[in-house]
Amino acid sequence: MSPPPASPPPAAAVSVPLRVQQAYASGFRLEVTPEDLAFLAGLALTGEIDATTEFDLATLMQVHRSVDEVVGALGGGGERAERAVGRLIEQRLLTRLDFGGIRHGGTYTLSALARALLEHALGPERLDRQSLAVVLGSVLAHLTEIEAAARHDADPAHWEAQVEAPLRLVVHELIGAIERRQHALDAEQRDTRQAIQALLDADWDSALERCGPLLNAAAGTLRELREAMFEQTSLLNERLEAIESAALAGGHAAVAARAAGLLLRLGTVAQWCQSRFERWGEYTRTVNEFIRTQVRFDRERSVAARLAEALRSYADAPWALVVNDAGQLLRLRPEAVDPAADAHAATLPDEAEGAPAHADAALDARHAALAAALDATLAGGGSVSLAGLLAASAADTPLDLRYALYARLFAHALARHPQAAHEPAAAPVALGARLQVEDLQLTPEAR
Repeated sequence: MSPPPASPPPAAAVSVPLRVQQAYASGFRLEVTPEDLAFLAGLALTGEIDATTEFDLATLMQVHRSVDEVVGALGGGGERAERAVGRLIEQRLLTRLDFGGIRHGGTYTLSALARALLEHALGPERLDRQSLAVVLGSVLAHLTEIEAAARHDADPAHWEAQVEAPLRLVVHELIGAIERRQHALDAEQRDTRQAIQALLDADWDSALERCGPLLNAAAGTLRELREAMFEQTSLLNERLEAIESAALAGGHAAVAARAAGLLLRLGTVAQWCQSRFERWGEYTRTVNEFIRTQVRFDRERSVAARLAEALRSYADAPWALVVNDAGQLLRLRPEAVDPAADAHAATLPDEAEGAPAHADAALDARHAALAAALDATLAGGGSVSLAGLLAASAADTPLDLRYALYARLFAHALARHPQAAHEPAAAPVALGARLQVEDLQLTPEAR
């Protein structure tokens, strides 16, 4: 008895740089023209009608002539048809089956790449609740059978035929079908967004009535997909986790790696359903906001027309939009400040060691008097309002000196009384016609 075929290595063992290098070294280049795609579509339809996947050279020539009659861009004649066939073979879209020599035409078939191109360009499978439920039901049924087979402690041939092969072929292809439908739905949503944009550009009045159904239809489809996926996700994950555990217990690392990979792919599908639903909701809110703020209030597009005209005439009459909306600066210190830690920064210049005496003796005298009154009030257990103290004691002081006095008194209070409770006033206090300050209320700390 010959040994069973070796299992493919787990996904983690695949070298990504090696695969990338192999792909680059292959030199494969794909250039498909609309004429080539039309020729491939004609061959695929001919195969469906004749219930065959193989074509001889005469059939290829006949299909080429028929397609040329419809499209009118292929160019008639046998020589052109032969060049078209050769181009498809070079592009690996048409495969020769018989490896015949130069004496006969041979037999040809569409490659998997050609069929994938036709599926993408012509007939993307639609993803809706019904199709997703059917595919997920098929996946669940196969996983149930595979799980039952994995519970038997059989020989490697059993694992290859009953567990690994179904996972690799059947379940892998079914999940791939869901992913292909996802891409088709993404393309459909892109077309829907373009249609909504065209409606808004063409006629705002009709867009109000026609955008709503388009948005609601797409949102309903995505909501149904999310619900259908979440209904089956837990059961599918349980089956795959059971298969992975049985494979690890039996020493079948390749099967366990494949089951883990399918778990990740199912998780990606579920995440896709959730993310697309959320993003479409954001897009719907954006469109509705635009309709509410722009379309309903500017149906004649007068604002847009004036802006477009201003942009067109900018070179002849440049203009600029100037905005001055700066708020009034009321606070000169951060809200949270530790007076004890900031005592050095609050020290007045004339109090620092070796600093020269202040040039304005009158300002020094007024500051000394105010500082003494502040210290005495706090020492006696009273509360002090800096703005009130300054207004009562320096009402005859010029406005510029009044500002300097308040700044020095503010610094003195923070430096000399760090333990006092500091409460900024709720609103600025006027110290003159052109001066407003943030009053500071000081209360002695309870001992």
